[in-house]
Amino acid sequence: MDTEMNLRARQDVNDLINRYLLAVDKYCNGMMTKQTLRQEFAGIFCRDVEVLVDFQGQTTEHSGAASWCDHVEQGLAEFNYCQHFLGPELVKFENWLATENSIQEAYTEAEYPLHTFHLTDTQRVEFLGWYFVSSCYNREQGWRVCRLALFIDHVLRSEY
Repeated sequence: MDTEMNLRARQDVNDLINRYLLAVDKYCNGMMTKQTLRQEFAGIFCRDVEVLVDFQGQTTEHSGAASWCDHVEQGLAEFNYCQHFLGPELVKFENWLATENSIQEAYTEAEYPLHTFHLTDTQRVEFLGWYFVSSCYNREQGWRVCRLALFIDHVLRSEY
């Protein structure tokens, strides 16, 4: 993959993940309806996305964008608002295939470290962990997340 294509593809993957995190934040903050969240997820995730969540050793798996959206909706119900903080976005490309008559594919991994959720105006919960995202590209749909793993290592509760 040439340098310009590589840079453009990295930016596209970062934009995709930022769209996902922004959708979660907007939904949690009451700025997006459930229907709009589902529409956003449909443009971000492959229909058959595989999601693994490891929350301090307790693992759950989700198959499909609708199942993951259900989990996000339920998980955010107790919070008043949230904000994702992004760390360095490390995108690696593997298995890049580009031919005139076939689908182009690139698999990536990206890491994102911190989430802050507010229970009340004075109570906050910070989840420290990592997202590992695998994305794939095809000419018809562009970039989509096909695998997502979320590992939460530490939970910090604080008042301010």
